[in-house]
Amino acid sequence: MAVVLGILGSPRAQGNSAVLLDCFLRGAKEAGAETIRLDATRMNISGCNACNECQDTGICVVTDGMSEIYVAIQKADVLVLSTPLYFSGMSSQMKAVIDRCQCLWQIARRQNGPSGKRGYLLAVGAMQNANFRNVLSEVRSFYIGVGVDYGGEVLVPGVESDGDIRSREADLERAYRLGRASIS
Repeated sequence: MAVVLGILGSPRAQGNSAVLLDCFLRGAKEAGAETIRLDATRMNISGCNACNECQDTGICVVTDGMSEIYVAIQKADVLVLSTPLYFSGMSSQMKAVIDRCQCLWQIARRQNGPSGKRGYLLAVGAMQNANFRNVLSEVRSFYIGVGVDYGGEVLVPGVESDGDIRSREADLERAYRLGRASIS
């Protein structure tokens, strides 16, 4: 059974990014996957302190909420990150998660070839003309760095208020379909 890990990077536990992530995970679950959802903003995650201790071992020496995320990433076949846009980039909570995956980068660079995992991005922006280029670049670079093949994204502009996405049936359906397709 495929394992799909969703990481929420929004301070709003039930906000637009969360609703989009839940649609993706529902699609994956209905297609037969085991799903795991972790909420980065409630996991007490410190930033990377650049100590380089992971350089030789591939293990981060900082003990905090990332310990659970590392285990889940290792278990997962599919990784999906869901974040709101903050000045065309990801939330600081999601950025902390990615920065702390320096240890996974250390492991990936020693391996021969990709990990066989696939990664996806879900992102929402408040403005109708939201610029997703920065968040796409950051997430694609992250996936390349940790040996995860990029599978695609759902990017939704114009969802400013909490819950706006609930009226965007086509976007919710796209996330659901992408979740179903993620395990094929």
